[in-house]
Amino acid sequence: MSYTGPVVSAWMMAGVAVLIILVRRHHGHTAETARLPLDATPSPYLRQNGAVQP
Repeated sequence: MSYTGPVVSAWMMAGVAVLIILVRRHHGHTAETARLPLDATPSPYLRQNGAVQP
């Protein structure tokens, strides 16, 4: 017997429950995530290798 279906559905329901809680408690914060500039180009002067900037 495979437990994949019940485990995935329980995980999805837990995620939806967390999302509902966050929206109810911090509506402004969750609404701001839609305003992130995802298409902004990164600065050519920043290293993209994870190194700490001096």
